Amino acid sequence: MKRCHNVLRMIGMCTTGHWFGIQREKAAKPSDNTTRALPKIRNTVAAILRHFQQLNYAKPVCARVQQRAVVYYGHYPVAGRERERVVQVAENVYQVAPDVYCVRLALPFALSSVNGYLLRGDAGWTILDTGLHWPEGAAGWHAAFAALNIRPANIQQIVLTHFHPDHYGMAGWLQQWGQSAGTGYTPPVRMAPREAELARMVWDLPEDQPEPMTAFFLAWGVPEDLTLEMSRGVAHLRRMTQPHPTLTHLEPGTTLPIGNRQFLAIQTPGHSDGHLAFYDAEDRLLLCGDHLLMKITPHVGTWPESEPDPLGRYLASLRQLARLDVRLALPGHGAFILDWRGRLAELEAHHAVRLAHMLKAAGSGATAFEVCARVFDFSRLTPHEIRFAIAETISHLELLVYREQLQRDSSGLTPRYVTV
Repeated sequence: MKRCHNVLRMIGMCTTGHWFGIQREKAAKPSDNTTRALPKIRNTVAAILRHFQQLNYAKPVCARVQQRAVVYYGHYPVAGRERERVVQVAENVYQVAPDVYCVRLALPFALSSVNGYLLRGDAGWTILDTGLHWPEGAAGWHAAFAALNIRPANIQQIVLTHFHPDHYGMAGWLQQWGQSAGTGYTPPVRMAPREAELARMVWDLPEDQPEPMTAFFLAWGVPEDLTLEMSRGVAHLRRMTQPHPTLTHLEPGTTLPIGNRQFLAIQTPGHSDGHLAFYDAEDRLLLCGDHLLMKITPHVGTWPESEPDPLGRYLASLRQLARLDVRLALPGHGAFILDWRGRLAELEAHHAVRLAHMLKAAGSGATAFEVCARVFDFSRLTPHEIRFAIAETISHLELLVYREQLQRDSSGLTPRYVTV
């Protein structure tokens, strides 16, 4: 197998000027000798592909080796045997398991992309999570559909892990795209009942209704100018979730056919109240949305619509998820997760440290905004990111209140947290 990897790397350089993650312009131009050797290279590639098929690895979609390297590892660092399974089939599309594709969709934030997924089955394609509705996001889907030869009539269903705009945002647009086939079939958009409720509350807000975020952040001691700037950002995001889809409720605990696989829908609260992860026990594959991420910690914050103690519920769900046997977890952002229980332990440890920092920052008494400013460096954050930092601070402080390490003093206009 090591010899196969070496040959594949050589082919990748010689036929495309691309050393698996090194930019094209930095590689040498193929020589005439390399060009004359292409027929022999094609035969070598065919033999290697047969070897990969015998081992049940993913087959690269590309066939013309002059145009594209055979195997890419792309933006997603993976290790061990799983490294051999990841195949780049287009600029933003990666095959990660048989009939399972990750689609990298651009976002206009510091967190610059979200992972959507396409799963192929006999009845058609399932889209899992959709990205934010803006031109670059839509272009990402069009590129994926072209690469995989997917037409509107091929869309069987759309499944959402949660209501946040980078996952929900293009659901309505994609549902309408599926309808455009003219067959009379409307692909259902499936979502947990609690998430459907949150989507209506947050994204379907009437224009004449005040922004709930404004009163919420003012109540926690955030300065008015910063509050208004954050509220304008939320209003802008709301426009990037239109058109809204017709939603079909998906109850936690349901076994849902996605592609030709059977996935158990597992409620995983914390990042969002009704967040769902999807577990294929036969393949030990988990579609985990934003509940677990590999390179960054998922946001767990308190918002106007949040149920009580989101961080406490999140940590409890991590312990429950440790019981699952997971070979590969496919998250909503960034790299895939191979060491499932190891990553669970890292996230628990992170929040233990963050709770200690929050407890210390509260000192003899402070508002949530004051604690947030002591823990986070606002000079490095945009208003969008400060909004998340404040919500995360509140969730940590409230858990410390539940644990009786802090007291919340609500006697004044703004709650203050005091060490017990």
